[in-house]
Amino acid sequence: MRYLEMGLASAAVAFVVANAAISLLTILLWRTVRRSRLRARALLLIRLAPAVGSASLVLGLVIPAYWFFEPRATDERAGPALVVFVILAGILVAAGLRRILVSWLDTQRLERAWRSQAVGSAPLEIPVRAYRVSSKMPLAAVVGVVRPRLFVSGPFLDALSAEERQAVLDHEAGHLRSLDNLQRTLMRLAADWLSFSSAGREIEAAWALAAEEAADDHAAGPDRARALDLAGALLKASRFTPFRCASASNFYDGAPIARRVARLLNDPPTRRIPTFSSGARIALVLALLGASAMLAGPAFRAAYTMTEAAVRLVR
Repeated sequence: MRYLEMGLASAAVAFVVANAAISLLTILLWRTVRRSRLRARALLLIRLAPAVGSASLVLGLVIPAYWFFEPRATDERAGPALVVFVILAGILVAAGLRRILVSWLDTQRLERAWRSQAVGSAPLEIPVRAYRVSSKMPLAAVVGVVRPRLFVSGPFLDALSAEERQAVLDHEAGHLRSLDNLQRTLMRLAADWLSFSSAGREIEAAWALAAEEAADDHAAGPDRARALDLAGALLKASRFTPFRCASASNFYDGAPIARRVARLLNDPPTRRIPTFSSGARIALVLALLGASAMLAGPAFRAAYTMTEAAVRLVR
């Protein structure tokens, strides 16, 4: 029992300390790059760095190292200071679970409200089920992660030309392709100190805008042939009542409309970035696995030594 007790305490110390350190580094990094126009994927990596980094450290190094090197018959016990670290780790995890629960409840409330206004399915060219609602808001929102649904406002669609309507649908298809609702869910689920800082909220807001711009680029096409149609749809959406939808990927949620329109009209056609072939990717993965296997022993020993030193210091 004491073996498991000390294992939990060691994991909690490593998680809390590593999480705090990576969160601090992330805040410093954000202050350096926040004025840059980063892509949504880069912002997602920055936002998830503390949670993913600390969890990977604990699951990939600390726990295996403790399993290999800690004597099963240990007589150590977790004192009050170690219990505090276990509680702090639990608070971080519970805060992430609370955020995702609140987000899910908000999504359910929105979807119930929209379904009550639905006038039937909308036969739109998009690979998810679409519902047409009678809302006067500029609504075109993808809801859900596992089974995404599209809700569109009838008055808003009627105000668009055929080309603009297709541009809006292509925009929502861009959100589906990028799995933006899943990315938003992961950021809210992140168990880290960054969630309690203004920097965390700023990164999430910057990601939301970058995700909209990425969906705009998808709708405009690599040659920007449909950019004018999408810009026209955005301008028409701005004439409706501003509408924010934090729980779904909405076409117009009050994001800086002028910036998005300016990008569509002024940005040059995007160039395709060459990607690695499947064979090259497999070779890279195998090389990384081989290197990890060679370094596993020394890495586990170092992780165990550092964790034991931290636990003794805390005790």
